[in-house]
Amino acid sequence: MKIYFCGITQNKKDEINDLTKDIYQHFDGLIFVDGGSTDGTLELLESRKGQGSIIKRKWTNDHDFQMNEILRQGPMINGDWFIIRDTEERLNPKFTLEIKPFVNNLENSRISSCWWEGKGFLFKYYDDMFFQGSPHWGLMNTRQQGVDLAKHFNHNNDTREITWNNRVDVRSRKDWFKHHLKYYWVYGRSNHLLLGRENKIQEYQELEANRINFREYCRIKYKTNFTIESLHQLLSSDKWNNDSIFLQMFNKEPILQRYYLSFIKNESIDSIVKIWGEG
Repeated sequence: MKIYFCGITQNKKDEINDLTKDIYQHFDGLIFVDGGSTDGTLELLESRKGQGSIIKRKWTNDHDFQMNEILRQGPMINGDWFIIRDTEERLNPKFTLEIKPFVNNLENSRISSCWWEGKGFLFKYYDDMFFQGSPHWGLMNTRQQGVDLAKHFNHNNDTREITWNNRVDVRSRKDWFKHHLKYYWVYGRSNHLLLGRENKIQEYQELEANRINFREYCRIKYKTNFTIESLHQLLSSDKWNNDSIFLQMFNKEPILQRYYLSFIKNESIDSIVKIWGEG
């Protein structure tokens, strides 16, 4: 049995260094998929991969397609274990010192799947597994018995004993407005609107249809491309002010409203959140 540390990245050398520098030697190897880095990320990962593998795949705005390369092109065999983290997330080095006995305890308890606050974290590998969904992925064909490690460790009130997420420290609410717009506008495939609507499928389907129609309408009518810069330029103009079709779709979506009011109209974050929510 081997234990691998896994993820996807592109041009994030400093973040990858922070993520792996204190922990990589405690795993059997790193398995990362690089989307085409030119800043030294690839070379850094290669120097730390151990018995793992650094895989190249062009980034296509598809998180699950990218991550499936970990399962398909990496060296794992049935019975190995793997942790998967985002570039801006971290593992506590103290936890990684005990990673092998920790996994052995899971094996002895017949636990094969671990989550951290509902997000996939540590799994026993089987070759029928696959990732599905972008940008919010799920790992299909995980094995029962599972455990939420955040609940397990909450008894000591230290939720950072295993892991923490740097995004809390580096993104403002305004940055989140732009980040959500990326999921809405830039990505052709996106399950972002499903968040919070897992039990409201009809509502999600209507909003997703509106998203698809809005993107295509802007592309054809206003000759936009699917970059935030292109949409920003359109929203900054007066081309759409009397366009009833545009307005009907635009007014349905809080993600568009939050971005417009924040980045175009420069309204206060508090006033935007009061009407349109955090997102």
